Amino acid sequence: MSSDVAICLFSSSGYDRAAQGVAGAGRHLANQLGSSLQAVIVGSPDESMLSSVAAVADRITVADQAELADYQPEIYLAALQQACGSLNAAAVLLGGDTAGLELTARLAARLGGSPMSDGTALSIVGGAIRVTRSAYGGKAEAVFELKRSPAVVWLRARAFEPAEPTGEVAPIVKITAELPNNVPTRIAERREEATEGIPLDEAQVVVGGGRGIGGAE
Repeated sequence: MSSDVAICLFSSSGYDRAAQGVAGAGRHLANQLGSSLQAVIVGSPDESMLSSVAAVADRITVADQAELADYQPEIYLAALQQACGSLNAAAVLLGGDTAGLELTARLAARLGGSPMSDGTALSIVGGAIRVTRSAYGGKAEAVFELKRSPAVVWLRARAFEPAEPTGEVAPIVKITAELPNNVPTRIAERREEATEGIPLDEAQVVVGGGRGIGGAE
């Protein structure tokens, strides 16, 4: 079985809490395999993101062509297929954001691997990768053993601790991916809505209540 672990990150999201969790899961799995952690970044990462990922990964592959400036499923899929395919990894991990949800199964099909969603734990048993996810509304856990390599998994946000720095700086390799010219879909419009306060998935403490509490205060 191939041994390296690849994590897929997108420059538009930066090295946020979800990306940190993906890196942490990837490092944990790579340690179990006794292998290296390969980071694939699609888009143009800023210096902060590059330095943060370089501190926790063993090698970084960046595809930052102009066509990859904005997320577009078919174009990103082509870039990921080429970048991850060249790594010959045992596992390819993505975050549980919109891109991860859209691309995981399609990327697994193109790489000839096994897709899995909403992973909350990863392990190696008998040389095979197992993914744990919740079942029955969180009342139980289901464990799946993925037979075909690579295992392509999107991970639940905040389910994994961030990776610790390795003490080294990972080398960065830039690639030029062959991207499709005729894409059957197009982005008709993008809207960004202003938000206030801390995003729910970034909050340290969440307090919930119903009508019985009487009021917000």
